[in-house]
Amino acid sequence: MIRRWLPFLLFASVSFAKPVIGTDGIVNVASYQPSGFPNSGIAQGSLFVVFGSGLGPSVIQGLGGFPIPTKLGGTSIQVTVNGVTKDALMIYSLAGQVAALLPSSTPTGDGTLTLTYNGSASDPAPIHVVANSFGIFTVNQGGSGEAVVTVPNTNPAVPVSLLKPTSPGQIMTLWGTGLGAVSGDESEPATGGDMSHSLGVKLYVGNQPATVLYAGRSPGSVGLDQINFTVPASVSGCFVPVAVQVKGVISNFPSIAVSPDGSTCSDPAGPMNQVLSRIEAGQNVRLGLVQLSRFGPTFNLPQIGTATVNEDIAAGYFYNITPQQFLGSLGVASLNTFGGCVVWTCRGGSCIPATQGGATQLDAGAMLSVTGPDGTKSIPKNSAGSYSAILGGGSLTNPNFLDPGSYNLSGPGGSGSGAVGAFSASQAIGASPLTWTASQNTTISRSHDVVVNWSGGSANGYVAIIGTSTTGSSGNTAGQVTGTFGCTAKGASGTFTVPSWVLSALPVTGTLSDSGIVVSNGFLLMGTYPAFNAFSAPGLDLGFFSNLVLSGQNAQYQ
Repeated sequence: MIRRWLPFLLFASVSFAKPVIGTDGIVNVASYQPSGFPNSGIAQGSLFVVFGSGLGPSVIQGLGGFPIPTKLGGTSIQVTVNGVTKDALMIYSLAGQVAALLPSSTPTGDGTLTLTYNGSASDPAPIHVVANSFGIFTVNQGGSGEAVVTVPNTNPAVPVSLLKPTSPGQIMTLWGTGLGAVSGDESEPATGGDMSHSLGVKLYVGNQPATVLYAGRSPGSVGLDQINFTVPASVSGCFVPVAVQVKGVISNFPSIAVSPDGSTCSDPAGPMNQVLSRIEAGQNVRLGLVQLSRFGPTFNLPQIGTATVNEDIAAGYFYNITPQQFLGSLGVASLNTFGGCVVWTCRGGSCIPATQGGATQLDAGAMLSVTGPDGTKSIPKNSAGSYSAILGGGSLTNPNFLDPGSYNLSGPGGSGSGAVGAFSASQAIGASPLTWTASQNTTISRSHDVVVNWSGGSANGYVAIIGTSTTGSSGNTAGQVTGTFGCTAKGASGTFTVPSWVLSALPVTGTLSDSGIVVSNGFLLMGTYPAFNAFSAPGLDLGFFSNLVLSGQNAQYQ
């Protein structure tokens, strides 16, 4: 399983078109972290992938054995940093993507990568080489969702999954690439060697530090790192986040399933048991999720004072999800951390991850509608096949919509085979039960923990703490990226500490401007975790209607 990304040797066809490396087309092969983030560099001795067109043959060509070549299927890669050029070791070659190993002897710093296919060279593309930047492999092979974690010393490897969770106290192996440079001939199988102490490797499971027993190259592999660790005693859940920190650089944030006794995992909120029973039976899940959300930060406006600007939005998703897709996903909702934190990273000015990437969208009609104390609003289907709308707010003059009261959702149903039938659902939005008990500094250091305090909230409920940071300016969005962290805590605790290693994954905050007023384009928000109110509809196995009301302030992450 671990080496399934190493394809078998196949025949190659010939193309003489000039290779083109895509924008942001050079990433860690495990994390797929886009450039612009603190952890997006390509580490010495790590595996990376190049995306583009005309990079290699139309039929994939992979390794035939050792030693690892510097040219494969007509493709070669040269990386130049500080005047030193190194030939990458080729793992596989294909027209749209190529994978390679960056030699450990490559200097660190900003440089260029040139790819040559059948004698034709690409334009140089920027590459940032670093000493350490670990990426965790994931089941969806995209850097998110379920992490690739296995039971040690099993052949074939036995993976941890939602259907086969691990338990506290168990020793497990996590797989990735990017621990850092090694000595010796990297074209031959790695001999291994523990790097955990020299690199100060830290592994977190649900915000809890795990005991690291070994961190280094996996013997017999090429650029593949393994970390053997003990699952902490105080974590459980279906989507417990895992992250690795090496020399202060944090990895991506996939998840692992943990149950107290190794049986079926469960979360304090959310309908996981209903979903897992179908997944375990090998059946698809037809799922609907509609959420009403208020984004309500208070802005510190220069020479004006403070002003709270609420933006009320609706989002709806209807999916036909295969068992394999669900097992590699973020679950029913993207915020399932319960006592821990997760970080999402995206290109552009926002970062709200889709919960079910790759699943088939279901037709629930051309438009949904929601009725509340302030009237009725439409939620149209967008070009992606999901549903979205700004219901109100977004400025000081536009009326709010999600005020306290009862809300009714209705859908007319779609047409054709497999469509969702007509449905209705209801829920209540109460006055905010949470009160910030201490003001937060609007300037937040990413190298220090942030403590959030509140009063109120359900003793048995949960609180969501969300922070976001967007680079650049609203007047210049070229290359703009956004990082968002989401944490959950028990409502009765009244306090939660967002660790610095979580904050370190965010980019430095840029600016947001409107009508000549310039403020920081970062936010720190808090709200009660949404309850999932179930509804039924023809053609759906499960339907949920929820809300999330967030209050807080804009902030500068430095």
